[in-house]
Amino acid sequence: MKIIKIELNNWCQYEDDHVLEFGKSPDKNVVLIHADNDVGKSSLFYSIPWCLFGRQPDKWKKKDWPLYPLPWLHKAYYGEEIMTAVSVTSEHDESTFCATRSFRTQRTEHGATTVDRSFVFTQMQPGGNWIKAPEDKLYRILPPTVMGYFIFDAETIEHFVNQNENVQQSVRRLLDIEDAERGLEHLETVSSELRKESLKHASNKAKELADELTRIENRIAEGKHLIDNKENGINAHISLCRTKISEIDAQLLGKIEVHTLAQEQKRFEDDIHEAEAHQIAILKRMRACTQSLYVALSLSPAKRTLEYLEEKRIRGELPKNIKSTFITERLNIGKCICGTTIKEGSDQYECLCRFRDSLSDQLSDVSTVLNGDLRAIIQKVSDLKGTLRDCLQDHKKCIDNLKKLNDGLRTVRAKLTDRKDVPEVPELQAAKERYENDERELQRKLIEAMAECEKQERRRDTVNALLQDEKKRQKTFSDAERNYLFSRDVILAIKKATDAFKLRARKYIEEQCNILAKDLFWREDIYEIQIDDKYCISVRGKNTGPIDVLTGMSMGITQMTGIALIASLARQTQCQAPLIMDTPFARLSPAHITRALRECPRHFQQWILFLQPSEWKDSEYRRVISDRILKEYTLERDNKGDITTPRVGYHPEFFGKVR
Repeated sequence: MKIIKIELNNWCQYEDDHVLEFGKSPDKNVVLIHADNDVGKSSLFYSIPWCLFGRQPDKWKKKDWPLYPLPWLHKAYYGEEIMTAVSVTSEHDESTFCATRSFRTQRTEHGATTVDRSFVFTQMQPGGNWIKAPEDKLYRILPPTVMGYFIFDAETIEHFVNQNENVQQSVRRLLDIEDAERGLEHLETVSSELRKESLKHASNKAKELADELTRIENRIAEGKHLIDNKENGINAHISLCRTKISEIDAQLLGKIEVHTLAQEQKRFEDDIHEAEAHQIAILKRMRACTQSLYVALSLSPAKRTLEYLEEKRIRGELPKNIKSTFITERLNIGKCICGTTIKEGSDQYECLCRFRDSLSDQLSDVSTVLNGDLRAIIQKVSDLKGTLRDCLQDHKKCIDNLKKLNDGLRTVRAKLTDRKDVPEVPELQAAKERYENDERELQRKLIEAMAECEKQERRRDTVNALLQDEKKRQKTFSDAERNYLFSRDVILAIKKATDAFKLRARKYIEEQCNILAKDLFWREDIYEIQIDDKYCISVRGKNTGPIDVLTGMSMGITQMTGIALIASLARQTQCQAPLIMDTPFARLSPAHITRALRECPRHFQQWILFLQPSEWKDSEYRRVISDRILKEYTLERDNKGDITTPRVGYHPEFFGKVR
């Protein structure tokens, strides 16, 4: 979608009729609109979302700002009327559309009254005639849910980056994941009704299992609510503690007398976090090793088995060779020749299956195979021992390092606490340590709550399996029972597909963010954007390890990260919306502005910029983007009449007029 014309009729400061023609071009897609502060730039900017979707900024709603020209109200007679209208003409898939929103304002004794609100959406026919088109066609071209990600005040983009819930919601809306989730909710309701119907025909045991399953699901829901509740959940309290700690750190760093101590404390804390992360990684490796140590237990039985088979061969009780059919027979019986039970799905069963598949109808030497397996077991045990030994050494070093770091941190904190000569420092330090203790206690509760949820989920799976087995044992199934089982299978399949799709979407966004970020503002292999499963965005440096450096970056870098995120969302969803930005470069350095001007036009169908004079160095920036500029306007303010008029071209002489 590309906007090719905006028509204003008595809109805010734009009294009478004004037309901004952007035109069409296959190679040019940038529109520049220049204006001083308080001239009408934002009014023109907000006319677009108002015309398309009837939306106004919150500050306009709170202050009840009029959308008609105020000078008219001051000079109008009682009963006099004025028409306000905004039309946006756009091109999409070689078709031309026009959206027009309007209302009439009447002057009364009590002020102004708005009447006759209307909205019309039309499409141009090949012959040039306009016909009315359904509004849902506009919503398919530019869904209202995505408007906030492509038409926005650039000062809000840093908040978009730092609010993972907004990012997650945008991905869900842009990729229509919300529709799949609503479908799942509907299926869950239908499944619940089918369960009630099926229980009428179920056995007592099935009812007991179903009741237990319901109780378990309720406990799981309560546990997740305890963890994730936005107001009183454990995660919310942890986030609050971290916010308070960050605020205290900022206050301590702001006090010149203890700035060096505060910096040293921050360094110790970062080193401890990194060391603890390294310790967790070592413990995971050790756990993986210990879980594989059962292989060592099979060493002695394997040797005895080989000796036992050799003795039988020597006595002639067992043939030297064995066919694959013999193994198949043993698996079907479920017992080894030594009497050991072989359960389907066990390690022994899987090992014998692999052994059977390696055989053919030809005779195979059992001794050779067993000797090979024995050597493999010995080698694996040796490797496990070596890995475990290395892990223990690394863990000891990590513990010693943590002890030194904690000792150093305690020393620095004691010095801060003793600085009673600096106002508020001891109290701030004490408050910070209290919040840290609270966070540790909350982390402990979080681990316990998550462990309990996992325990209940395992129990739910077990009970669900028992319930399915019980239902299968019933001789007859009612239609409701069959439908219920089918609905559960459908729900699980859709959940699995949706989760897999979400994972791929998140990974794709992360990949595209890094590609676009490198194009926009940093060289390759310097920083890397990471998006976790909760859509928290962090930036990792090559030399910073796991520490998030985004919080320490400039607002300009944060804003460029947001632009990369918006562009990656547009690329992933193939959304053909124009990117419309008000005050886009206020917090960017000249180098960042130059790179944005060079790269952004390649990633969006159309880029419309509402610029302040302080953002635009004409001689420097125009040469970067001149071949991309489709149209350029400058807004001129008539201070006597409080009226704004758009003029074609770039007119710096309009800037800086005293009001």
